[in-house]
Amino acid sequence: MFNRKCKITYIAHGSTIFTDNHKLSSGSKYPPINKNGEEQMYKIVNFIKNRGVKNDKIISGQALCTVQSSEIIAEELKKDFVIDENLFPRVYGEWEGLTIEQIKKKYPDFSGAAPLEILLETPEKGESLLDFNNRISIAINNIIEDNLEKRLIVVTHPVIIRTAICLALNIPIEQQYNIYVKTGSANQISYFKNGAVLKYSNYVPIV
Repeated sequence: MFNRKCKITYIAHGSTIFTDNHKLSSGSKYPPINKNGEEQMYKIVNFIKNRGVKNDKIISGQALCTVQSSEIIAEELKKDFVIDENLFPRVYGEWEGLTIEQIKKKYPDFSGAAPLEILLETPEKGESLLDFNNRISIAINNIIEDNLEKRLIVVTHPVIIRTAICLALNIPIEQQYNIYVKTGSANQISYFKNGAVLKYSNYVPIV
């Protein structure tokens, strides 16, 4: 269990107008981070520096909000970052840009459903949660295999970090949305040959 393959500190991008209003987005139309999102990233950088989180590489998703968040982190740490085009969130299809309440109003079949139940469904022209998890599993495994024995910072979306935690801990898909990952949070997973260990999750620095 001590043969560590890779350690990844997942950073959830800074807040945007979509995340503040709980709108679903697949990433391609994701808005930029807002003022609060910028402040979140500077707090994360201070956390990384003060905690001594060592890293060999910074990897970013391709969405504007993740790139902007990575730019702040990379500049403060005086490092470059690379973009992984496979780190894009779940494709929501007809749900793109909607809140859960708006989905309920638009689709009467969901009127009595709980929010978590709705997210387990597959939207029209969208991606099922299972397909999304499988896609992210492949993306994470590729990152690990390409960076053996390294320590990484991966700046990505809360929904991707949630999936990463579920995959690492073998949490059933039905329980996936019970895990809360906030924008501007730090989450760390160590990957070993025979499993993974969640070191901490959803840590949000106060200052």
